[in-house]
Amino acid sequence: MQLHKVQYWPIFLLKGDVHVGCCGLRPHDLGRLVYELGFHIRKQFWGQGITTEAARGVCRWASENLHTAGLFAGHHPQNQASKAVLQKLGFVFTHEEPYGPTGLLHPSYFLSLRNEQ
Repeated sequence: MQLHKVQYWPIFLLKGDVHVGCCGLRPHDLGRLVYELGFHIRKQFWGQGITTEAARGVCRWASENLHTAGLFAGHHPQNQASKAVLQKLGFVFTHEEPYGPTGLLHPSYFLSLRNEQ
């Protein structure tokens, strides 16, 4: 947070203060002023709209607080729920790229924030 002004923030339910997961940003291509959006939600909270709500808030925060050109995001090729979240947020598919930990080509997306600043 101190170095790049971004991090992954914890997500808690308002009712009961239960930890749900996290959502946030990390540097992706700082030469082009692009950050990467990511989210990790505990399985028992999937399908409740929490991911979309949290990611929308992070995108808004990035637009208002960073001088960023846009946001990059990717997902596991079999994770259709993450694909749907990114599409709801306005991310546009750009390409597939190899992701070392899975050894697979992961769909990659971009959300331009230049028009929002």
